[in-house]
Amino acid sequence: MSETLAETWEQELVTAGVTRGQLQEARTTLQMLLEDRFGALPASLGERIQQIEELEHLRATIRQVSQLTALSDLRL
Repeated sequence: MSETLAETWEQELVTAGVTRGQLQEARTTLQMLLEDRFGALPASLGERIQQIEELEHLRATIRQVSQLTALSDLRL
């Protein structure tokens, strides 16, 4: 029984680590795309991006970038 609990706990830790990595990669991608398109970002926008905790929200925002005409059009 304890071996199963240990395996489950280990898997949960691995999953949490993968999720954190995916979130950070999506944040980095979003910031890079925005910087490529609009130049240096305001620090407040970078902070807001770093606070997003939902991967799908980040992915949807990344999809917006190619359609933006101004940084102020970004919906976070």
